[in-house]
Amino acid sequence: MTTNSNNIPMVRLAGAHKRFGETTVLEDINFQAAKGEFISLVGPSGCGKSTLLKIIAGLHSLSEGEVVVDGMNPKNAREEMAFIFQEANLLPWKRVQQNTELPLKLRGESTERRVETARKMLELVNLSHALDKFPWQLSGGMRMRVSIARALTLAPRVLLLDEPFGALDEMTRDNLNEDLLRIHARDQWTAFFVTHSAAEAVFLSNKVVVLSANPGRISQVIEIDLPKERNAELREGSAYLNYVAKVSNAIRTVH
Repeated sequence: MTTNSNNIPMVRLAGAHKRFGETTVLEDINFQAAKGEFISLVGPSGCGKSTLLKIIAGLHSLSEGEVVVDGMNPKNAREEMAFIFQEANLLPWKRVQQNTELPLKLRGESTERRVETARKMLELVNLSHALDKFPWQLSGGMRMRVSIARALTLAPRVLLLDEPFGALDEMTRDNLNEDLLRIHARDQWTAFFVTHSAAEAVFLSNKVVVLSANPGRISQVIEIDLPKERNAELREGSAYLNYVAKVSNAIRTVH
């Protein structure tokens, strides 16, 4: 995972607090990510991982503090970002090609540009053979590939992923992780990825942010010093397994 040479933050959080009513969900979050970084957010259930993602996306506002995305308020930077949720959220009556074109259609892009861009992104996620299929004809992994392709049509500078592979079997998840890194190496967006899996976090990231709960605070930031090109063989190596153990222990002992 590479970053830009002058390390200008693509995303910056300073003194970020989030309260829902009288409940403090996130407290004093200070963190920044440079262009091209891949950041995983891990921690116990209820520590505010998904809330933090939605704050970066501009879907939730801060109660206190500041969040800046590419030099802007998140609400002004929405065209810079794409969000991939836990569910693929495909329209069941639309074919794969049409589902993938949807964000560009909402932006008012021409039919020619929509079709061309969607086909390129579907080719990127290895779904060129499925353009005319409906969501019900796809496996869970294939539906998530469509969701990724749909997000990538927007050419985002920041990609936010909220446990996108959590419901998939291990082999499908591993394959999608490898594909995601291949695309990231090509496009160099900044990624924030929520997961409950220490192994997934280590495989994908150059930094793993461990959050504590009640309220959510940054407990630890673990830098992952592994080769940029990561594949199935890496998962068997001692360096990778040591990082997985370190992240797992950090999650288990957080308070």
